[in-house]
Amino acid sequence: MQENEKRIPLKYGTAVVDKNVKPETIEALNAMAELAYNKVSELRTSMVQQTIKSREDQLLGKLKENGFEFENRMELVHFLKTRCLLERYPNQLNVLRVDGRILCEWWETVRYENDGSKFTCIIGEPPASN
Repeated sequence: MQENEKRIPLKYGTAVVDKNVKPETIEALNAMAELAYNKVSELRTSMVQQTIKSREDQLLGKLKENGFEFENRMELVHFLKTRCLLERYPNQLNVLRVDGRILCEWWETVRYENDGSKFTCIIGEPPASN
């Protein structure tokens, strides 16, 4: 930080600005930071909802491929409760079994990348080994 700069606390972080910055500029910075924070929150919520829907569609597709179809959601829920077993492993691998046979597997991993202009969410990759 240089002599003519100062740190100012914002609602969602800190900014380094010129010492002579006007109060209305600080208010504008706070408003922009809040807008950005809200947009990122909306995007995360949207990505989570899309992921859940996609995972559900994949599961229903796998069940259908294996001859399991359901008239309604209640039948599906009953089937899942009585004939399925979900195994969750510490390495974030999930295995769904039907009557003891593996139906599908997936990784429960989420990784975010931000290159400054693009925000990417990567879901379902095997975790990196340390």
